[in-house]
Amino acid sequence: MYVNGVRVAFGNASWNTVSFDLKAGWSTVEFLVNQWTGQAYINLGFKLSEKVAQLNSALGMNALSNAISAVTSNVSTVGDRVTSTSQSVTDLRNSLEQTNANLANKADAQALSTLQNTVSKQGDTISSQGNSITNLNNTLTAARNAGDNLIPNYDFLQGATAWDIQYPAGVTFGNFGDGKAGVKLNRTTTTSPGIFSNNNKPLPLNGQRKYRVVVKAKGVSGAMNMLIRRQNKIGQTDSNYEDKNVTLTSEWQTITWETGLTASNADGQNFKLYAHPANAEIWVDTFKVFDITDEVKIKANSDALSTLSSTVTQQGDKITSQGNSITKLTNDLEAADANIAKKADQSAVTTLTGRVEKTESGLTAANSNITSLNSSLNQQSKRGANLLPDGTFESYAVGHNLSNNRVIVTTDDSHGGNKCIRVTRPNDYNANATDNSDNHIFSGFQVRDNAVFYMECWVKRDAKSTAMAENAQISIGLSLQYQDNSWQWPAVTKAAKDLSSTQWTKVSGYLKSTKSGIKQAMVRISIPNVSSVKAGNSFLIDDLVITEVTDAYNAQSTADANANAISTLDSTVSQQGDQITSQGNSITKLTNDLATTNNNVSKKADQSALSVLSGRVDQTESGLSSANSSITALNSSVRAGNATSGDLISNPTFDPEFSQMGFTVVSSSSEGVPANCPYAYVARIAARDHHPNFAAIPATLGDVYEMSALVACGTGSADFNLYLGTATRPSGSVGAPLSSGGNRKASATWQRVTWRFKITQGIVDRGFFRPFLQINQSSPFGTVWYVTDWHLRNVTDSSKVQDSLDATAKAVDSLTSTVNQQGENISSIGTRTTNLENNLRTTNANVAQKADANALTALTNRVTQTEKDINSTSSSVTNLNNKVDAISVGGTNLIKNSGDMTGWSNVVSDTYRGNAVISATVKAGSGYKDLREITLESPVDAGEYVYSFYAKGGVAGQTMTAFFYNPNTTTSIETSQGAKGNNTDGRAQFTLTTSWARYWVKWKQTPTTGTKRLILCRIESNTSKDQTVYINSPKFEVGNVVSDWNESPSDSASASAVDSLTTKVNQQGTSISSIGNRTTSLENGLSTAQNNIAKKADASALQDLRNTVTSQGGDLTAANSSITSLQASMNRRTVFTVTARGNGNSVTPGVFDESGKNLFTPGRSWALVTFAKHSDGSTVIATSKTYDVFGSANNGATMSADIEALASGTYVCVLTFDEPSGNRGKVLSALESLGGTSEVVNSLPYRGAYILLGRKGMKPGDGLELRAPTGGDGTAHIRPQSSCERGNDGTGRRRRCDDEG
Repeated sequence: MYVNGVRVAFGNASWNTVSFDLKAGWSTVEFLVNQWTGQAYINLGFKLSEKVAQLNSALGMNALSNAISAVTSNVSTVGDRVTSTSQSVTDLRNSLEQTNANLANKADAQALSTLQNTVSKQGDTISSQGNSITNLNNTLTAARNAGDNLIPNYDFLQGATAWDIQYPAGVTFGNFGDGKAGVKLNRTTTTSPGIFSNNNKPLPLNGQRKYRVVVKAKGVSGAMNMLIRRQNKIGQTDSNYEDKNVTLTSEWQTITWETGLTASNADGQNFKLYAHPANAEIWVDTFKVFDITDEVKIKANSDALSTLSSTVTQQGDKITSQGNSITKLTNDLEAADANIAKKADQSAVTTLTGRVEKTESGLTAANSNITSLNSSLNQQSKRGANLLPDGTFESYAVGHNLSNNRVIVTTDDSHGGNKCIRVTRPNDYNANATDNSDNHIFSGFQVRDNAVFYMECWVKRDAKSTAMAENAQISIGLSLQYQDNSWQWPAVTKAAKDLSSTQWTKVSGYLKSTKSGIKQAMVRISIPNVSSVKAGNSFLIDDLVITEVTDAYNAQSTADANANAISTLDSTVSQQGDQITSQGNSITKLTNDLATTNNNVSKKADQSALSVLSGRVDQTESGLSSANSSITALNSSVRAGNATSGDLISNPTFDPEFSQMGFTVVSSSSEGVPANCPYAYVARIAARDHHPNFAAIPATLGDVYEMSALVACGTGSADFNLYLGTATRPSGSVGAPLSSGGNRKASATWQRVTWRFKITQGIVDRGFFRPFLQINQSSPFGTVWYVTDWHLRNVTDSSKVQDSLDATAKAVDSLTSTVNQQGENISSIGTRTTNLENNLRTTNANVAQKADANALTALTNRVTQTEKDINSTSSSVTNLNNKVDAISVGGTNLIKNSGDMTGWSNVVSDTYRGNAVISATVKAGSGYKDLREITLESPVDAGEYVYSFYAKGGVAGQTMTAFFYNPNTTTSIETSQGAKGNNTDGRAQFTLTTSWARYWVKWKQTPTTGTKRLILCRIESNTSKDQTVYINSPKFEVGNVVSDWNESPSDSASASAVDSLTTKVNQQGTSISSIGNRTTSLENGLSTAQNNIAKKADASALQDLRNTVTSQGGDLTAANSSITSLQASMNRRTVFTVTARGNGNSVTPGVFDESGKNLFTPGRSWALVTFAKHSDGSTVIATSKTYDVFGSANNGATMSADIEALASGTYVCVLTFDEPSGNRGKVLSALESLGGTSEVVNSLPYRGAYILLGRKGMKPGDGLELRAPTGGDGTAHIRPQSSCERGNDGTGRRRRCDDEG
């Protein structure tokens, strides 16, 4: 028998019964029948209701009976090969009726109808039902009472059924449980005996899952060690796994283990248990596994939501009252004086003046932003996102000096791999100086302002250190230099007393930049100048990682702010209620004061002039907004292009001013490139696999990366793919395992391709990975694609945070929608009150002329609409109550705090299934004890209730009782152990075992409008033995169906939804406060209105405003010009082509400009070319010279002296012609000072070719070296293209290429 494709039971010659739980949704049950020849299947599908508590049991049983009758009829027609079908199906009907009871009436008529149709279609392929049914009955028992447990025969009551065995000599099934059947594992050899669930067949996975494994076991002898394993499967093959090691005691104990998520590449899994790793004898009573992926632990307070609902309802009533007052106020306006002139008062001009001043401030800020942007742009440079080229130090030679002869690579010890670094203090404590022995390793790099980094490494006290005091310290962090030449040194510091000389200690923390205008950053390791530090004190460091996590860190900080939301929300709503009440009183007072408004108003500034000026201010503000938008966009562009911390692609847009990573780069306007590319340069890829030349990236298990690119097809039809390969070292070539994603079909339209992937164990086993681009084609290559804006980022932390936020955001969507509606209605009130305020201001200021009938009619219509909108608020609040009441998952648990049992007595330290446990003991010969009694909230008005719980006893066979009484209106009782009765107090008795099991009682009663009491457990007395009972996860629900335990709605709410609601209500509170303020302002204005209003704005004030706006327009024009100029100055490049060759090839050696003009032709052997920055920012050749080292060793000495004389930082190109190998030893050390290596130079063949692009002062290997691997024939030449940006050739890492032409 198979459930959802997993075998759960296997039959034998005896009749057996099996039961299993099906969860909501579709499931399949399959019966595999072994016939004389061939196989036959029966598929049964059950569609379960989402609210099983509302199913009608009688209807379900009738539908099942009808469906089975139909099965009987259909099977009878199969044909001559079906024998004895009627009797067999009759037996099947009886067994399924028993199964039906265990399924708790969860199947509905629709699912059984589907069952009818499925069996009808299979009738033609069934050869024999008789043997199949016999096998089915024999295997059903193995899965009984498993609940949502995934392990068949978890209690070994069926012996070895459903278990596969490793080393059978060490595995014995029998009376090895806690007073029952169990299994003994006895390890006496080097092979560990083990048992594998589900006959070692995979349990299918639906995405990544997390499990709770519960094993009851004890040790008997030996090491008493046990290993539990979650085994991933790919098909039928074992893949990676996760282990839990346990050392047992001689007493029975329950081991609970929550696994991590299964691997993303696994499609199945099973669970295993061993006696391992040492010789031991262990006994196992039960082995259970539960899928806990979908458990939701929501810890917000539902009572706050209930109070909020009531408060908002009351506010709705008060808002309605305000609507009536506004209506009355509108009627009073009709009685105002009939002569209101169309004038503008002083307040309108003042408001406009404020808006102009704000516009001026905005313009000043815009100019400041442009200045800051110009300043910071000059300091930005693009680089690879790997902060550390190799934090494992495996690629460095032993003894390599990373800094000041104080940071040395060693093989004396390591945390991972074979190498680490030794950091040594050179001197004793210096009382007269701040001497922290700072060591800066690797090259400096640039980071964005206010960045946050996560640092992690492993540290150990060096066994070879001089005697070290406990307060000696090691600090690992960054040195941050800013544009004003100030410094910050964020670091994580550990004292020697917190570290071990025998064990590696993980050291980690966050490094934060807290200023703007950062110039550069360097990795810093120091042994601080504390009073007891001594010369020779040393530490070992390995596996150093520094990663930027700014966005994820900020997102997590924001998410953490949810904790205090509810109390703030409650206070805010209460305050809103007070403000609404105050508004009602204010409106009433306002109505009365209208009658006293003065009729005589002197002349004001003309309204039409003010309207024209207001329009010009609006236009000015729009212009400023546009300028700010341009600045924001430009800032974003600069950050994305230059501050690429977090981006592992060093030059995403293939800007020729930076390293092109080994790709062929062309202008996006070149012939053949698809039109409308938003970037200036693109990579042209035309073969199959296109690898970048930067170092491979260290792989960390479980990290999530996102790769994306903008692509278009120039010609051909082959697909495009994003790819990654794996490597064993940073500079190694890539190989399997390989992964791909983001496939795109050929199209000339530019399209974004994005692929998110997770680092698997297979990648980690190799150590490193490198991304690359692929066209899915083979030789001959006819398809060409163009690529730009290529990115690769580590999004692990932000992915986790986003997943958490997404999960909580959906909790109470209906509540959020309702409050949104209410917020719109309140905003509408504010808007209409604002309009009313303006109308009243006009009334006070211009009583010379009264508004005409049309204006008053329009106002009346608007206020009438306001009343309708306010009334709709009450309806929305009613909907809010209904939706909150409807929150339910499965049957609603009416017992509060049933999970953590907060506030309950008799709570013990044990837990079960993640919940608290209550327990008590009644001594022998004493009276009974009620463990917990609950008064249910009124009304208890349903006709049927179910009480379910987990329990166990201290003694097998002892009893306990539960009661449903006061008033004694119970009419029927039925328990999970088959007992029935009609005690009016609901007394239900249960017989317990010493193992946890779930029990239930179904009560029918006469409904009551009052309360009623529930006794969860009464421990009955015994004359001879103490009686101990444990109770866990009690649930009391309406209906006659037992559903899974869940928290009471009063225990549950969604923190994120409440946070969103808080924002909405805060906004509403602001709107309501604004209404109150405006109303107060109206009261004050009305009470002070007099017959003659004094000074008003004159024409000169309006003229000043006009002049100001005109001036701002000019400033905006200048700002836009600055932005245009800034954008135009961002790109400048110089391109050279360098050719080196041996003898026998017609290629012309030398240095050529972009047009092909020959700038320098070398003579025999070696040549040196230096570069300088031109006045317009481009790069030119400064010097060029040939050295015939082959002809004379003295020329090699001259070349070395010339290189020695170069200024530090000078960019150079070294190239060869004809014969470079003779006397080359004379120039080796000089070439190393330019970034070259003796390894490559010594490998040059006779009449080979070599090019070095480097900089004076570089470390050996940091330059770009190119060589031809053969010599003296037509292939011995090199012809690369090199670009310089403002004097920088883009080199900065060790790179070597074997160029074959």
